Amino acid sequence: VNTTQIQVLVDTQNLPKLDSEHVYQMWADVDGEMIDMGVLKINEELVTMTYINNAESLNVTIEPAGGNDHPTVANLISNVYLDSTP
Repeated sequence: VNTTQIQVLVDTQNLPKLDSEHVYQMWADVDGEMIDMGVLKINEELVTMTYINNAESLNVTIEPAGGNDHPTVANLISNVYLDSTP
């Protein structure tokens, strides 16, 4: 997370390959609401994702191909809490 350049970069090199029916999708938790940041493109080394202001954490789930409107929490594979200290 780069708050100066307002971007989120994700290294997808070590993510396990999924079958064609599933994708990795990233979410930002803002005040308890999970906001869709987009589907991760795993065929690229570094993926730029949508920056979400005031995110408390970033989360990655496995979702059906094409992505989902709401995260499948049972398929949460990663989450990172962000430091909100200025």
